[in-house]
Amino acid sequence: MKITTFGKKLIAFLAVFALLLGLTGCLDENDDKTVTLKEAQENVDAVLSKIIFDPTTRENVTSSFPLASKNSGYKDVVIEWSSSEEDIIAIEKNEEKGELTAKVTRPSTTDSRIPEGKDYVVVTLTVVAYQDAGTQRATGKKTIEFRVIAVDSQEATIANIKKAVLASMQERGVALSSNDKDAKVYYETYARILMHVPGKSMIVSDGTQSIVVFGTFDETKYPVNALVKVKGDVYSYYGNIEFGSNIEVEILPETDSHANIKVCEYVDAEIEAYTKALSAGVNNDEEKKIVDIEKLLNFSGATYRVYAKVVKAEAAPGDVYALEDPTTGTRVSIYKYTTNGEAQTAIMEKFVGKYVNINVVTFDRYSTNNCYRVVWDGSEPTEAGAPELTDQQKAEIILSNIKVNAAVVEDFELPTIENVVWSLKAESAAAKLEGNKVTVTRGVEDVEVVFVATATVGTATETKEFTVVVKKSDVNPSGKSWQVVTELQTGVAYKLGLFQAGITKNLYFKGAMSGYYFATVEEAEAGVDVFLEKVEEGYRMYFLLDGVKQYIEVIISGTHINVVFTPTPTTYFVYNEEYNTMTITLTDSRVCYLGTYGTFNTISASTIDRITSSTSYVSHLYEYKEAAPSKVIVDENSSKNASVTEITPESGFDGTTFTFKVTVEEGYELVAVKVNGAVVTAENGVYTSKISGNTKILVETKKAGEKQETVVATTTFSADNNSGPISSYTDTWKVTCDGLVWSVENFNNNKNGWDFVRAGSKKFASVAALSTDAAMADAITKVVVTLNKADASKVNSFKLIVASDADFTNVVEEVELTIAAGENTFALTNPTANCYYKLVIDCKQGTGNGFVELAKVQYFAVK
Repeated sequence: MKITTFGKKLIAFLAVFALLLGLTGCLDENDDKTVTLKEAQENVDAVLSKIIFDPTTRENVTSSFPLASKNSGYKDVVIEWSSSEEDIIAIEKNEEKGELTAKVTRPSTTDSRIPEGKDYVVVTLTVVAYQDAGTQRATGKKTIEFRVIAVDSQEATIANIKKAVLASMQERGVALSSNDKDAKVYYETYARILMHVPGKSMIVSDGTQSIVVFGTFDETKYPVNALVKVKGDVYSYYGNIEFGSNIEVEILPETDSHANIKVCEYVDAEIEAYTKALSAGVNNDEEKKIVDIEKLLNFSGATYRVYAKVVKAEAAPGDVYALEDPTTGTRVSIYKYTTNGEAQTAIMEKFVGKYVNINVVTFDRYSTNNCYRVVWDGSEPTEAGAPELTDQQKAEIILSNIKVNAAVVEDFELPTIENVVWSLKAESAAAKLEGNKVTVTRGVEDVEVVFVATATVGTATETKEFTVVVKKSDVNPSGKSWQVVTELQTGVAYKLGLFQAGITKNLYFKGAMSGYYFATVEEAEAGVDVFLEKVEEGYRMYFLLDGVKQYIEVIISGTHINVVFTPTPTTYFVYNEEYNTMTITLTDSRVCYLGTYGTFNTISASTIDRITSSTSYVSHLYEYKEAAPSKVIVDENSSKNASVTEITPESGFDGTTFTFKVTVEEGYELVAVKVNGAVVTAENGVYTSKISGNTKILVETKKAGEKQETVVATTTFSADNNSGPISSYTDTWKVTCDGLVWSVENFNNNKNGWDFVRAGSKKFASVAALSTDAAMADAITKVVVTLNKADASKVNSFKLIVASDADFTNVVEEVELTIAAGENTFALTNPTANCYYKLVIDCKQGTGNGFVELAKVQYFAVK
């Protein structure tokens, strides 16, 4: 039995056969009734007239297609086909089902029948129809020309196909994450069906590797383990090497010479190990240029049985479940099409939160967050025991799964997670943190703000930094800006846009399509004007194209939801106050909003359940109008012993320059003057700064002659400060900061690759130390040690030793603390000038390296 199907970019032969539309009265249901020769001829002519192929598709034949074998309205009319080039289009009949197929075998590019300068062979199909009328026969004939596109087909194993595609991409410098369909190559291979991805594709395997075959395949016609011959265009679709277009799949009998082919077996694998190996196949996570083909063969199509924890989380946009490495927390997302079915969802829900062994096939890597995706084969996972994790590992897993947007333009909340506390690495005028709520103040420039997540589990504390860019204000000196509309009006020119945090850009609808999505521009002024039209149920959104209203709509197209614009509206939008966006209800009752996700620079439609996803970005209507000016005020915490006067102007828009004066009361001295947290200095008694949001002036004073505790020395680590690159936990080296030198023992700087150092080895116990090479002239009152992470369960002691000699034999004072991530303050009860200082961390043998991470050490004295 031979069956064909069509893949992506399918040549859709629209053979319009009116098989069900018989002409009333032409054919009586009584088989005994005879027809005249004239009636029979009319029937023959009617049948032939209904055999029609779309002209554009006839000129671009790449796949087999069905032929009419009978017209149900004219059941006594016999239809027969013949081909002028049977080696290119053969007429094949399935006797069992009564189906007729034009079996296409594309010619090679050297075929002598190709006209000069062309890329096709012309094949003429002749269809003859006849009907008997007694002893006479009415006949008719019709010829149809087809252009079959030539191709040089290459037969290869799946592994060799993938190697060739990857080698071509590497040679051309194409990123693995590209849609490389323009470089497609026509291949054929023999394999067995491994699994189906419902509604999307199937995966075939030949024992050397496995590969995706794009398209919808009836699982009853294409059962798992069936022997098949696959032909079509192969290319990398965002890293997933697949048969992507012009596909034909032929079921082969078990008597075929390729019947010895077996599918790849599921082999045991660890998520952390296999994803790291894949990542090593490209130069970095940004460019994703191919450097190791062998490592990338498993990027898609690798069959693994992984030990993992099933979690219900949107690790990649749109997916519902993920698999988590039990010891590191690294997650791979399960492609939603293999978990969407009722039975599949029930199985997943049964195992959420449990550790399992599960069969998966690698699929691709989502570009926004570099999350690898897999497809699940549908077989029930087997429950496995939970791993024995240290407190440090548990804390690291918590931190590894925190996601924060890279850029913001408005107030936001950091993820609320049990055992995690948020802090700012350094105070910033651009962001104020209270709990996990962040108040944003946008200024005249972009500002990077570093948030620190501290996870504490048992005796272990781990930290992770997240850098967020607070984008500069879009209020111009005139005081106008594009502001989100909250009160809708008809007849007002709006812009439909959004802030795309995935690429940190503003995007506005430009009044055109980009494929199936709305095209955008980055400047609001270049976006098309969008208007509202009130209807009883809500609003319609439209723009003008060549003077004609084009209404924005969302439609269902097969399994997809598409945005379109049309001059004839059928739906309407309503305003959602919670998200300040327009929503629309589809014919199947799903509610959708307009926006984007990931790193896409287009506007599309998504269902409302996606709106809270960290990688989804919601559209708004924007209006260009006056912005409320910001005020310049004196901070409530400003010194009561100083006055701020002559603030000019007292309000204005971002970027506006203002001046002021400060007067300090008698008996007090000025320590610092700050504007939004940044120190400013006076020139001729006048301070000058710029307005950035509601701007606060803070004055700090002290009593005249009063001494204050201040930093007199700081130890930090960098390639400039370190004496050399260190890659072990056993070396002694130097670090120099502002002319002061420290000796460093048993700390690793990762060949100068870190701006911190780490201590603690998995191979042996060790004592890490940081000591001053010269005596400090100042009497140090306290030493503050900042640790990015620290596992107290792996540290015997954490001490500061103060001595009067460089050998630390004459100890002046010794202070011991319980080690913890964050700031550790050693308060000295006997501050003494001209002493030496030694920080000592006595580490046990650990389960991993570097379980103590030292960022900086600050030495304070009263000055």
